[in-house]
Amino acid sequence: MAADPGGLDFVPLLLQEGMARHRAGDLEAAQRAYEQVVELAPANADGLHLLGLVLYQRGQPERGIELIRRAIALNPAAPAYHGNLATLLERTDRPAEAIQALERAASLTVDATLLVRLARLHRQAGNTAAAVHWVRRAAETAPDDPAIQDAAAEALFELRDFAGAEAAGRRLVELQSDSAPGRIKLAAALSAMERFPEALDHLERAIQLDPAAPSPYSLKGVALLSLGEVDAAAGCFEQALARDPDFAPAHYNFGVARLLAGDLAAGWPEYEARGASDLFQRRRGAVRQPVWNGEPVEGKRLLVEAEQGFGDAIQFVRYLPLVAERAEVLLECRPQLASLLARLPGVSRIVSVDEPLPEFDCHVPLLSLPRIFGTTLASVPANVPYLTPDPARVSAWQKRLSQYEGHKVGLTWRGSPNNPHDARRSIPPGLLAPLADVPGVQLFAVRKRETGEPPSEDLPDLPLIDLDPLLADFDDTAAAIACLDLTISVDTSVVHLAGALARPVWVLLPYVPDWRWLLGRADSPWYPTARLFRQPALGAWEAAVAEVASSLRQLTSH
Repeated sequence: MAADPGGLDFVPLLLQEGMARHRAGDLEAAQRAYEQVVELAPANADGLHLLGLVLYQRGQPERGIELIRRAIALNPAAPAYHGNLATLLERTDRPAEAIQALERAASLTVDATLLVRLARLHRQAGNTAAAVHWVRRAAETAPDDPAIQDAAAEALFELRDFAGAEAAGRRLVELQSDSAPGRIKLAAALSAMERFPEALDHLERAIQLDPAAPSPYSLKGVALLSLGEVDAAAGCFEQALARDPDFAPAHYNFGVARLLAGDLAAGWPEYEARGASDLFQRRRGAVRQPVWNGEPVEGKRLLVEAEQGFGDAIQFVRYLPLVAERAEVLLECRPQLASLLARLPGVSRIVSVDEPLPEFDCHVPLLSLPRIFGTTLASVPANVPYLTPDPARVSAWQKRLSQYEGHKVGLTWRGSPNNPHDARRSIPPGLLAPLADVPGVQLFAVRKRETGEPPSEDLPDLPLIDLDPLLADFDDTAAAIACLDLTISVDTSVVHLAGALARPVWVLLPYVPDWRWLLGRADSPWYPTARLFRQPALGAWEAAVAEVASSLRQLTSH
């Protein structure tokens, strides 16, 4: 500068120079200007705030945070100070403090972008309800901002607030009627609420607006698959892949469609697009060991990663004795399964996901094993039982249940609420009343609630003995099932456990079930002791339950 900054009159000029240098990327010059401001006017909040930012950018985060806090002490009503403090706190891995700072900023100004940031922080912290609250606030704050409505529709969908995602998607379509992305987001929300005809209307319009995009074809395929139109769905996935051969969702869903249709050979390779091979890296960080794809591994230690839900792990550990013929097998699983799976033949060691990893040579996701072994419907390894309950626990459960008379029937009417398709597979408890009318039956609730999950719904007019307080882990659940005459369950881990133990199990399935239950058959190639009861139409649980009640009446009458 031409002038000599010898007094307070030059502070505004120094600030302007510092900001100009800052914007130009000359951080060193910006720092000098801001330091002169703070030297001439130690109580200048803007100088402290800007100096804090530039110091952070120059690798002094703690000093930067300290200066911004001093600026806030001088001017606590400046939302930008709190917002930038939140940024620095977030980038220095202090999420709780970042949330506090951002909430303060949001209380001082109407800024939808701040609210979206706040929702993201809450979501990363696992505070789903708070995240939903702030995203909805953002959408309400900026009803005419397409970018905010777009972000809200996407975030609320990922947070499983499908009604909120629908509202934001509809507003986005109103603002940009000729935008394919808006209609795609709206259709995704409608599909999640099983309003498939409405979703298909919007997807057809999205395809007209952007015929080269793979996403609407893939989502159309998902909607058609959910309606039971398997071949039409597969055609949509092929159309998506014709537009983008690397579009992973279409590969995955095409795999699901082929598996559901029973074409396992075609389905397994496409099912790899589920991203399971990346689960290990995401959970543990980058590793040097390669993924196993079936090549010779004699003399090697192979880590098998139990992926997805409990039921998936229980169903596919049947392959581990086959793997053990080729390599030493280590199984990584969640702790609730550890004691049960420790008795599985061929597994040399169980590694809980909360334990340090031992040494190993290569690793493989559990659900990649059917592809590696070339499984078809004719070659499913279905020798049951392949799991065994703990004899001591079985003895204890026999004593507990001996006090009850009649046919002892376990009942599970819902799965994990964390499963995105739980609403489709779970049964409203009031619809199960016909089972209580069957004479000579004692019903037991067989479902271990997850940590933090609220108590099970009340079952009106259903005399049900809840076993949950006695189920410490899956080893307890296995022992209890071993002592029951029959287990009746929706598609959840209880089914897989009963099937793996070779116990009688009746499975209540939605009209279009998960791929592993196939279509149009009452038996399962995976579980010889299972009998399948299907909805005859979309959402028709009453008919399926009535069929179960009738079959149960016949069973007990004999």
